[in-house]
Amino acid sequence: ATVSHPVSSPGVTVRSLIAIFEASAEEFQGRSAMNLPALNVTVQQMLEALEAVAGPAVRARVKFQRDERVAGIVANWPKGAKALRAPRLGLQPDANFQDVIRQYIDDCKAAGLEKTALKGL
Repeated sequence: ATVSHPVSSPGVTVRSLIAIFEASAEEFQGRSAMNLPALNVTVQQMLEALEAVAGPAVRARVKFQRDERVAGIVANWPKGAKALRAPRLGLQPDANFQDVIRQYIDDCKAAGLEKTALKGL
């Protein structure tokens, strides 16, 4: 619950990839790899953001059931990340996890998925 993981919304990820693709070698600083900007958040922070955006009834729908296979995968994920070079290209992470949730809701509405992906909101 206290371990954070880097996360990024699809919008920030796509904008970052486009900016990197369009950057000159000089702007990119000649290296072949770069961490994209991300938020380092815990599951607890994600749930607090969900409740703030969608309400306690939606938050209450989240149940925890340990799956050893998934736990083994997550145990190997980075515990956090820094993107020190990304700001030089104008790349910034999402402001907060609430914005990530709002983007998901907006994307679902734009795709007409209110009755499926947003059921209960």
